Amino acid sequence: LAALAHTQFVRRFAQVTANWVVQEQSSLAIPVSARSEDAEFQETIEDLDWRLRGIRPDEARRTELQTLWQELDAISDPESAWAGLITVMLQDPDFFTY
Repeated sequence: LAALAHTQFVRRFAQVTANWVVQEQSSLAIPVSARSEDAEFQETIEDLDWRLRGIRPDEARRTELQTLWQELDAISDPESAWAGLITVMLQDPDFFTY
C-alpha cells in the first residue's frame, strides 16, 4: 500500500510540476509555439533532458521524446504536449537517481 501511495504521489507531483513549468514559463523557458521540426524544439528537448537527468540525450532518446511530443500534440495542443512530455520525463527513474 505504501508503494502505491508513493507511485500516486510521484505521478501527481510530476503532473502539477509539468503544468506549472509550461503555464508559468519558469526558468526552463519552454517555447510553447515551437514545432517539433524546429531547431528551438530540439534544443529544448536536449536542455530538458540534461537538466532533469544530468545526461546528454543521444539520438535515440531525442527521437523518442520528439515522437512522444508529436503524439501528444496530435491529440491535444502544443502546451498540453509539453506538459505531458515533462510529466513523463519527471517520472523517469533516471530523474530520481540524479
